[in-house]
Amino acid sequence: GTFFQSIMLVLAPVLVLVCLALLWRNRRLLQARKSQIQVVSDNLLLSLWANDSLFWEWDLRTDVIRRSGVHQFYGSGEHGNISAAMWLKSALHPDDLAAVDLRMRRVLAGESVEFLSEHRVRTLAGDYVWVRARAKVTARDDAGKILRIAGTAANISVKRANDQQLLIAQEALHSISEGVMVMRADGTLRTVNPAFERMSEHNIGDLSTLNWVALGSARLD
Repeated sequence: GTFFQSIMLVLAPVLVLVCLALLWRNRRLLQARKSQIQVVSDNLLLSLWANDSLFWEWDLRTDVIRRSGVHQFYGSGEHGNISAAMWLKSALHPDDLAAVDLRMRRVLAGESVEFLSEHRVRTLAGDYVWVRARAKVTARDDAGKILRIAGTAANISVKRANDQQLLIAQEALHSISEGVMVMRADGTLRTVNPAFERMSEHNIGDLSTLNWVALGSARLD
């Protein structure tokens, strides 16, 4: 007994030092892991900022939508977390509610593997921006029930405005009686209107293969 006690007295400080060393090592590993996670998070936010996008995930157990990069759309005063019910009520444009709800229900029912939607969301200023949202199921329970859906939302307001202007320009181009052709910066044909096709007696497919130097020197009837 005395020998055992003597051994324990000798080993006890060593064991304490070993435990302290292990605790210190684990703490350093934990700090390093937190730093790595922070770097990944910062890179994600930077990527979202560069692409005018946000990351979102919907926890169906709590009905909370968590958003990162949310200031991209809503301003720095908007909180990143919001209940799904509140988001539908306060953020989503009323005219888009039915379509968004239908697309999400198809995902929840297993009829679609991906949620894809273009809809309008309200900003802090009270106006709306167009976003393209994409998401997939990222977590299920043992029974296969969906627990989480996550994805991104990109601001496409500028693109939609440009597309609308292009559509208007195309409609105007097709409606005028004069022949008009539109060239790209590299000199290749972009499009022509129906009047030009009638005057040249070629359709857009044929015109794309023509020698435009020769055609430019010819007179159209």
